[in-house]
Amino acid sequence: MTTPSPTPPPDVRVGPFLQNPSTTDMTVAWIRSGSEECSLRYGIDGRAPTSVKVSPLRPIEESSDSFYAARLTGLQPGTRHDYTLSTPGGEYSSYFRTFPEDPASFSFIYYGDNKSGHDMHRKLGRLFDQHAPWFAMHSGDMTDHGGYEEYRTFLFDPVRDVIDHLPFFPGRGNHEGDGKAYRQVFCLPGGETWYSFDLGGAHFVVLDTTGWRHAWEKDDVRRMYDWLEADLAAAARATWKIVMHHEPSYDLGWRKDDWGRKDFLPLMRRGGVDLTFSGHAHGYQRLRPMIAAGENDGHPITHVISAGAGAAIGERTLDESPFLVCQARRFNYVPVTIEGGRLTARVLSDEDELLDEFVLEKHGGSYAPSVLDQALPAEDYGDPDSLRSAFG
Repeated sequence: MTTPSPTPPPDVRVGPFLQNPSTTDMTVAWIRSGSEECSLRYGIDGRAPTSVKVSPLRPIEESSDSFYAARLTGLQPGTRHDYTLSTPGGEYSSYFRTFPEDPASFSFIYYGDNKSGHDMHRKLGRLFDQHAPWFAMHSGDMTDHGGYEEYRTFLFDPVRDVIDHLPFFPGRGNHEGDGKAYRQVFCLPGGETWYSFDLGGAHFVVLDTTGWRHAWEKDDVRRMYDWLEADLAAAARATWKIVMHHEPSYDLGWRKDDWGRKDFLPLMRRGGVDLTFSGHAHGYQRLRPMIAAGENDGHPITHVISAGAGAAIGERTLDESPFLVCQARRFNYVPVTIEGGRLTARVLSDEDELLDEFVLEKHGGSYAPSVLDQALPAEDYGDPDSLRSAFG
């Protein structure tokens, strides 16, 4: 097996990092100074490796750096593959695991809002591997102002030793600004800032909640709405449907965020979504499962805000509400384990203290009484007529 080199070559400015995994594919990406050709060797331990030449995919604007990405296909499912990146500056070795085809159980990490909290982001990232996750999801606000150098120093550098072997699914936050650099430093499926993927019986959706802030993105929001409707319908047989987006639909903090409650959230209810993860409201909040009559009777959605990866957490108290199950003004991340019809989420602090834990359970595709008995009517939360539209 390959023993990872201590550090990447000096010409590698970001990465290598992993994106867009599947049972047979993986993308290995990196950013380096210059634009010379590089190579990537990869394979299963004990077998002759495959070698590919990789030219830069695009220049990083306002810098002399270039973005590289190698899409590796035809891989063996559920298997560790070693890889070695060779650049004009040297070599770096690590590994990745392709998704298993039908896992009995699997785990992943959700977190968000690191912004300029480099030390905390690094501290949390070092806790991820103990949970044996197959991937990590980040709901956005990876930077303060959305520039390339902030991605490099705020996001990638603190978790450099994690994202070389743990695939990373990003979401766009409002602090990603106009999204120009965001689109340059990631391989986004289909070139969009919204996408979906599957593992086992779970379907994951990543949405972009920033469109209402920018007049020029209104058409994108409408395209995303139509795409989501089709995507959820196509995933009708999934045991779990989990949606991640930056700005919450429900927020008992000072912002009173309500993204999508007027338009996207009814679509999610009708589409059978089980759980949403969002950020933006720094700290942690979990609401009781919520049902809207005529939309998701018997199939409540649980809404969780975890925005604690380094961005400042103030002392503002949350509104009192019968919907609030748990809240914490702490830095945090969320390891989640799915075992068939049982989903377990543990919310942990930067000291690995347990802040919250919840279980969602289904039998034969229907929620167990332990979940349904907690559910509250969504219409009791507030007046939908006063809500802002996600379309701006």
